[in-house]
Amino acid sequence: MSRSASNGQARNDRDIHKPEWPRGLYRRGDSYRYRRMVDGRKLCDVWGIMPEQDAIDRATQYALDLRQGRDPIKNHTASATTFHDFAYDVWLKQKQTVLRPTSLTKYRSVLDNFDYFLTHHRKLQGCHVKDIDYGVARDFITHRQTAPIMPNGSRRFTRAFRDGAAKKTVCADRAVLNQLFNEAVKRGLTKENPFKDVDVPRVTDYEVRQKHHPLTTKEAKRLLAAAEKSDAKRAQNGNARLADVILFMLFTGMRAGEVEMLEWTDLDWQNGLIHVHQKTIVETRILTIPKAAVRAIQKIAGNRTPDQPLFRDQEHVQDVCRKVGMRLVPGMMELKVGDLDLAAGQLRLTRQEEWKPKASQGDVPMCQQLRELLDRLRADAPGNQFVFQHHDGGRCRLKLLNLLKAAQRDAEIKGNLRVHDLRHTCAVWLRKQGVALETIMGILRHADIRETQIYAPYHLEEGKKAILRLDGMV
Repeated sequence: MSRSASNGQARNDRDIHKPEWPRGLYRRGDSYRYRRMVDGRKLCDVWGIMPEQDAIDRATQYALDLRQGRDPIKNHTASATTFHDFAYDVWLKQKQTVLRPTSLTKYRSVLDNFDYFLTHHRKLQGCHVKDIDYGVARDFITHRQTAPIMPNGSRRFTRAFRDGAAKKTVCADRAVLNQLFNEAVKRGLTKENPFKDVDVPRVTDYEVRQKHHPLTTKEAKRLLAAAEKSDAKRAQNGNARLADVILFMLFTGMRAGEVEMLEWTDLDWQNGLIHVHQKTIVETRILTIPKAAVRAIQKIAGNRTPDQPLFRDQEHVQDVCRKVGMRLVPGMMELKVGDLDLAAGQLRLTRQEEWKPKASQGDVPMCQQLRELLDRLRADAPGNQFVFQHHDGGRCRLKLLNLLKAAQRDAEIKGNLRVHDLRHTCAVWLRKQGVALETIMGILRHADIRETQIYAPYHLEEGKKAILRLDGMV
């Protein structure tokens, strides 16, 4: 190195090393870096602008790491990365590209629970990824299994308090955190995955089946009759009929989310199929503006052109809705002045969404009774976009669980009936009709036949009838 460089007088594009500095420490302009040859390979780490003493201290630590056989760059990265920063700013953003919005919300909830546990129960606020060991992981699982929880975080359900999350929830928590720390190991932020050897009790097939409540044909008829009465009371609101939704789910075995997003273009009438597939949904809703809010919104629109946005940002949307008493609806941030019809007191809200089914895609065949139901729905509302449409033109927004529970009470059906039990009912009915398990698997679009066996389990009566077919074989 030239004399001018050793005196610290070199140009900005040259590396400067002072004699009193540790070996490998250089400065280029105002930026510090560490550069030296180690075991035949070049080690280089750019640190950026920092106080000279901090650079000297870090270079001293790098030299110590090298003498002890550690990689100083990986070691520094691991020691400088907190769990919160890695989990939320790196890993969750990575998952955002592959997960459905509902799944992403569940992942974030798991991280929130673990972060809260670290901060309030282990006093590890701001801890680094490498500081989390097996003991912390095991204690978190134990905490989730024993700590009192409040369903949905709502204080209205105080009678539903219970000690510990359900087995399925604990298993899901462990699976999410196991994924996170596997990624941390790959990035060199920690040596071992603390959740790798943490065992959690698995939900047995018997426990899963105990929660299922497939309907008998008599119960289904009583439920449909109760739903018809409920629809008669709600006839004025113009929404989808509960009885139609129940009948559709019983005859297709489709999930509630798939029924909600079903469009008429997904139906293949010629081949009698319903396509369940990933798609881009453009939903247009016509919303009524409260009379008290018309003048305020007119003032906001002012003299803007139709293609200009109505609101500045999300905070502006929330502030206006709160002041004028409007309901905050997703997608209002994208509203333009041209979407307003103040004379009619309405606004047109258009929202584009990428949607994909919860599990596998596929085609669901239609039976004759289902075709008749769909023919009637299409005749009643020929211009609708969705099969079960909301009165404002958007997708179905029925509070299915609430309405189903009310219909269950009116029908005097005992047990805990869930919306998903309509899907289970379809599977059980098919099996009772002698349909092969592989065929049921295809209709329900299961990826594994073991899941179908849970939906449509074997019953002794089925075996008794089947064994009689062996009579006369020899």
